[in-house]
Amino acid sequence: MIDLPSHDTRDTSPESIRSPGTFGFFSAAAQSRFGPDFDDRVFDPEVPLIPVVVPVPTNQGVFTVSRRASSDFTVFGRQFHSSRPIEVTVLSDRRGNVWMSDPPQERMMMHASAMRSRGSILVGGLGLGIFPQYAAAVDGVTRFTIVERSGDVIALIEPILRRVLPVPFNIVHQPIETYLSECADRFDTIFLDTWETLEPRRLPTINTLRHAAAACLTPGGRVLLWGYLWMVEMFVEACVRFFSFDLTNREAMLAQLAERDAASADLLRKVERHFRFRPGMEADLIHSRAQRIARRITA
Repeated sequence: MIDLPSHDTRDTSPESIRSPGTFGFFSAAAQSRFGPDFDDRVFDPEVPLIPVVVPVPTNQGVFTVSRRASSDFTVFGRQFHSSRPIEVTVLSDRRGNVWMSDPPQERMMMHASAMRSRGSILVGGLGLGIFPQYAAAVDGVTRFTIVERSGDVIALIEPILRRVLPVPFNIVHQPIETYLSECADRFDTIFLDTWETLEPRRLPTINTLRHAAAACLTPGGRVLLWGYLWMVEMFVEACVRFFSFDLTNREAMLAQLAERDAASADLLRKVERHFRFRPGMEADLIHSRAQRIARRITA
């Protein structure tokens, strides 16, 4: 059975759970303002030790904030042992659903994007307020506009940023999709992290956001997307496996997949229609075509 893989990065044990969206197919422009080959999987064992301010543990209000310390984590698919325990902060709702957390992998990925930031920065997704703290330490960063859809998250995190950020910022209570569609400002850097897991099924929606964000950049500005290249690689891997089946077996596999994951089956059917696959196609060509499709599909 072929499925589109996912990789969790938040912490419940200490890793996370996020879920899929809906899909479409469309060839869009604005490629020049986005570096699709930027890889935010930058392993740096010192990053989780960089001091940042996060919410204190509490079980009051809408969210429960908890912390757990460990010296052993999985980072980019390999075991990481820290020389000293690292505290992971977990934000959960009253039903126990994890909204966000900051294990070392998550921090390293945010830090990698923060180090590429400059000037006026638009941040899609407030999270635990860690990305602005990393980026504020970069020379040339002048201000932040942070867009967050949850008023409860804003109420929890904004007071922290008011205390610790050395550069001006404002928080907009709005979905990032709405903000980008109405955006009148221009930014030197746009960092988007509003999807819950690293799932290739998210790529159509993420690519749509990416093109909308490109229209809000200054000349020479850049869009940074959390986990993008990793998701593209998982998408390509799924496509290579998918086309290793002959047509009859592909149809049977899609029918079975549709029973438990209609969204993934629908996406693979659209890939098949647009792929122009032919029997005997070399693996390298399948790989390059799948990579191109992964970067062009939109919702």
